[in-house]
Amino acid sequence: MRPEGILTSPALLDVLDLTQPVGVLAHAVLHELPDQDAHAALHGFARGLAPGSALSLTRLTTDFSSTAMSRVAGLCRTAGLTAFLRTRSQVTSLFDGWELMDPGLTATAHGCTGGRTAAHPAGASATYAAIALNT
Repeated sequence: MRPEGILTSPALLDVLDLTQPVGVLAHAVLHELPDQDAHAALHGFARGLAPGSALSLTRLTTDFSSTAMSRVAGLCRTAGLTAFLRTRSQVTSLFDGWELMDPGLTATAHGCTGGRTAAHPAGASATYAAIALNT
């Protein structure tokens, strides 16, 4: 993921006015990047987008079920894919340069309600999610 190439693409610039706030969806993609590349990508978007632009991110984690997610990572490696699983603090560090919106970084199963429910108990998620603004 190279923000500079994306943000200067003629195809993108034909449809988006990057002097105005836009949204970036980084759902289920950052697990394929090592930490330094994920940080560089999100910082590149923060630098290249107008203030008020939004970032919506989901990120695989071992925090809720380390055994199951370690097996998932192993299956990914067997298939020739990459799966860098991160802890809450590692995911939070990706938002440097972005302002997290309420409710902040949360388990995907808890994002709509802001907390656990009978339908979405602890351990129901394999990912974190958050929305942040470029300030």
